[in-house]
Amino acid sequence: MKTRLTQFGVCLMVGILLGAGSAWAQGPSKVRFGLPVEALDGLAIYVAQDRGFFAEQGLTAELTILRGGAGVIQTLISGDVDIGMVGPVEISVMRSKGVDVRVIGTSLDMPVMSVLANKQLNITSMAGLKGRSIGVTAPASLTDAMARHFVLKAGLQPGKDVTILSLGGGPEMIGAFKTRKVDALIIFEPFIQVLLAEGNANLILDVPKELVGFPSFGVVVSKRLIDTNPNLPRKTMAALVKALKFIRTDPTTTRAIAQKKFPKIKPEVLNPALDHYLPHFSKDGVISPAAMQFSQELLKSAGLIQTVLPYSEIYVQMK
Repeated sequence: MKTRLTQFGVCLMVGILLGAGSAWAQGPSKVRFGLPVEALDGLAIYVAQDRGFFAEQGLTAELTILRGGAGVIQTLISGDVDIGMVGPVEISVMRSKGVDVRVIGTSLDMPVMSVLANKQLNITSMAGLKGRSIGVTAPASLTDAMARHFVLKAGLQPGKDVTILSLGGGPEMIGAFKTRKVDALIIFEPFIQVLLAEGNANLILDVPKELVGFPSFGVVVSKRLIDTNPNLPRKTMAALVKALKFIRTDPTTTRAIAQKKFPKIKPEVLNPALDHYLPHFSKDGVISPAAMQFSQELLKSAGLIQTVLPYSEIYVQMK
């Protein structure tokens, strides 16, 4: 009897160890991010990676840089990424076309972008872009939405008075600007500071000073993922919220993480870029009904969407 119990105990222990070994071998779950550009918009992700916040949630993050927000949404719907980081325009456009995606949070409370024009053209306002061209990342992207909004606000017609050109990511935009293939850009950091530091660009509009309550770089998932694997978006959002709080409470370490992420950018360029960005990171990743309503109404007025959807049909707060 004793021998049988001993054998049973040994078998039980072996089973436990094998089970633990199997669980250990599986390791953390992978969460695949799709980003429209590699820029400071993604700072919450970079901080979560560096400080181990994903690991605390049992996750490893894999980042793929795609061609603008439209590319992110395409890979999100195809299942090639789990989490898309995009602006409200891509979310609203996809929903208006019947694609079932949900936004579960945001990392920025407004788009940290600027409109820069070639210095030799002596353009000092959006109205001065009449007959000129402005570069954006891709059609139906956040940069496209902002360009159309501010062109309209200046009393001009996008496509008629101002040509909007899709150029790709930050390096492609800078290349087109330097070779005079485009007269102006609506661009993000740290590329704003790169062009200003080189002295061949004029700042004609700073979006955060002109637009309040427009959440950007939203955390977007397919409804299918929420239904089949809610833990993945929930844990992802928990890691990002912790990173957002870290950004607000430890700006010194945050700056060091950004410098490590962008080692080729000199501190005298990166620090002004961070000065531009840091005040606008969300404190908790939550999007209010008023902010969601405002962003959709702006997109509708810019001609990018036809319908303003109810808050409950577009936003899910993961808890």
